[in-house]
Amino acid sequence: ALPISDFAFLANITEITGYLYIQGAHTNVPLPNLKVVRGRETRTLANALPGLSQSRGEKFAITIGESFGMTAWPFPALQQVVKGKVLLYKIPMLSSPDTIDWSDILSNGRADVLDYLVGSDSSVKTPNCSSCPGNFCWANDQCHIRTSVCHRFCPGNRCRGSAIADCCDADCLGGCTKGLDDTACSACEKFINGDQCVDQCPPLVVFDFKTVSFVPTSDGRYIFGDECVRQCPNGTFANGQQCVEICPEGRRPEKGFCVDCNGPCPKVCDLPRNVDGFNVQNFTGCTDIRGSLAFTDFNLNKNPSFPGRPQVNQSDLEAAFSSVRRVTGYVRVASLSNEPRFTSLTFLRNLEWIGGEELYFGLSLFIQSTSLYELGLESLKTIAKGNIQIAKNPNMCANLTKEGLLDSNVIRKDQSVTVFSNKNCEDDYCDSQCNRTLGCWGRNASHCIGCQNFDYFGTCVSDCSATAKKFGSTLVYADRSGNFVSGLGVCAYCHEECAQGCTGPNNNDCFACKNVQNGTFCQPECPPNTFDENDVCYPCNPSCNDGCTGPGSHLGAGGCNNCSGLLLLNANETKIVQCLQNKCPSHRYVAEVTRINDTFNGKRICRECDDLCVSCHGPEPADCDGACKKVNENGVCAEECGERRFANSMKNCEDCPEQCGSPGCSNISGKVKCKPCDLSVAIRNGVEFCVKTVRMTSRLPTRNDAIRFARMILIQWKSIRFAGRAIANAKSYPERKLAVEEETLWRKIV
Repeated sequence: ALPISDFAFLANITEITGYLYIQGAHTNVPLPNLKVVRGRETRTLANALPGLSQSRGEKFAITIGESFGMTAWPFPALQQVVKGKVLLYKIPMLSSPDTIDWSDILSNGRADVLDYLVGSDSSVKTPNCSSCPGNFCWANDQCHIRTSVCHRFCPGNRCRGSAIADCCDADCLGGCTKGLDDTACSACEKFINGDQCVDQCPPLVVFDFKTVSFVPTSDGRYIFGDECVRQCPNGTFANGQQCVEICPEGRRPEKGFCVDCNGPCPKVCDLPRNVDGFNVQNFTGCTDIRGSLAFTDFNLNKNPSFPGRPQVNQSDLEAAFSSVRRVTGYVRVASLSNEPRFTSLTFLRNLEWIGGEELYFGLSLFIQSTSLYELGLESLKTIAKGNIQIAKNPNMCANLTKEGLLDSNVIRKDQSVTVFSNKNCEDDYCDSQCNRTLGCWGRNASHCIGCQNFDYFGTCVSDCSATAKKFGSTLVYADRSGNFVSGLGVCAYCHEECAQGCTGPNNNDCFACKNVQNGTFCQPECPPNTFDENDVCYPCNPSCNDGCTGPGSHLGAGGCNNCSGLLLLNANETKIVQCLQNKCPSHRYVAEVTRINDTFNGKRICRECDDLCVSCHGPEPADCDGACKKVNENGVCAEECGERRFANSMKNCEDCPEQCGSPGCSNISGKVKCKPCDLSVAIRNGVEFCVKTVRMTSRLPTRNDAIRFARMILIQWKSIRFAGRAIANAKSYPERKLAVEEETLWRKIV
């Protein structure tokens, strides 16, 4: 049995994502801080255990069996088992599971616990749980702290007490050490981002409505299991936001990411090191070799020891390995000095990565004693582990150095490069477009380890555009933005929405658009609430809803598909004439249709104001908003003012001077004049008014005539006195002149 000290590492375990399996323990197995078992993987019994017939086929997240030395429960802090059941059998020295509230831990409670011969030894006593909440405990001094007995308003189903302040955050799993705090969870329901439990990891990109495209976020995270991480761990690949070990169908791994396959998708093949005539045909179409590649004369030639094994030729290797991109182990080519049919390793021209997970005497690339004339490993960019040795190849120049491979990031500092006893290299062995200080895998421009100018998809060239035109393409640009190992940059493809070339990789770097142009961006189609006119996207009228077919605000062709706000209907309100945003045109007001079974029932429409209104808020003349087309009679627009009233310069009606009598008055060019009458006319303060005169007759005057005459003289005399005071009080020449004229008139009348 292992001593307790060997189990010390178990004290740090707080969560198990799969299952817990303890078998044949002769001592206690302490997991004092284990709080959650997720059960993403469970253990299933093919055959039922004796005494537990129902155990067959069940899925168990926790299994403890035949542990005769176990006297204490391993996990006194356990709070939740997410999936799976618990199996306990033949643990005679362990106390009964009935003192534990399994309904707090398992979804189906005690029914999910299968136990047989637990606590069966006569010396085992039931622990005293009387001092524990609910009388549940793991041992005499270890209460079972329940986390599902919560306040009814808790956002989740876990808590640290019955008060609402003790509620765990909704994203917590198992329990928490502080209420309503997503950084105090025992475990996370879904994801953990730093020390915070979250419902989802922050997105890597968000949609920018200004640029109508997705843009990266500064706090975006990838999803690795139940963790939010800045980068996917080694050995995994970013597929969208997920970190995966194997890229899905239709995609392949590239520089830590899953990318769409350009040609055949990866095909992983296992190889038992040596390639021979028996197995070579099995690797046709393979892209990833899980293992090592070894090419030797012993295996490639016929051998009496292996009757019937055919000879392997260069064409066989071409058919089998030309699609290989990755080898997890090593590549060994040796003892082929007398085999003139093997002149190059161009059948491995697409090999990009040698993993070195398995080495040949410390070597990951070993080429020795061959008849090769060139290496031809034009795509090899990474040798992750192991050393390189290229030696004793009399026909081949190996223009390689550690410095060149190191500068080009093919190897790391701790890897060695040994090159000796090969053919001497001429100064111009590498192509003129190669960076000759880095070396090359062969004579062609596609064999350069680094470029002098630009890398055109694996071939070094002097100009991206010129090279692209040779192949009939203009959709390539020179990318100078990166920190390139050598040369000026790389040739890169334009965005898929570009036409006629581009200046960069984005859909707003295009010279022209393949489909439509939306602002400065090329897109497959116009976005919502825009319309396409001559392959250019224009915004719909703001009054439109559900898009449009043109700039108009009307409903139908060239206008809105639907209306977002107010409606302008025809005269009998049966058809939409125009969509309006939130304001009616002049001389109309907002109304709601209240006709049952009407097409527009409940809709807000614009109706005409009364003819007397300039603007209004309802259908009546009294609903006008202040300004009237003709006159305003006490707040109501009217055709004319009432009896003995006139309209002032603001079109508001006022009473006529009382001297005008029943005919009333009028406002002509700013002067209020009495309407024609049989009375004399006088002017006071610029106002004409009627005065009474005595009509001469042939009869003798009566007493009443005398009285009327006296009154008239009195009025006229008062008027003269009034005019005199007006002259005295005049403050300006025009006022004094007017007062003098008025006094003169009155004196003539008198």
